[in-house]
Amino acid sequence: MDDRWLKWVHILSATLLFGTGVGSTLLVGACWVPVVLPQLGMRTLAGAAAQSGTPLPAQYHRDPRAWFWLGIPAFSRLLGVLYLRVFEPATS
Repeated sequence: MDDRWLKWVHILSATLLFGTGVGSTLLVGACWVPVVLPQLGMRTLAGAAAQSGTPLPAQYHRDPRAWFWLGIPAFSRLLGVLYLRVFEPATS
């Protein structure tokens, strides 16, 4: 069986995804999505509390912890991509 096409697809996809930084950017984006979800939930809870005139629920005070701990790996990956784009380390 001839596997040259598979090798070509592998080289092409690796170059496009990781050689151009697109793959790194997609990975960082995937890390940031879970970080944004607690923020959206907090916005909804705050809006509902403001409209009804009630105090903020306990969940509103728990969400910043999740936001913080999910943000650490997301932000570190963002710094990693920034490092790779600015300093362009040699790969050999």
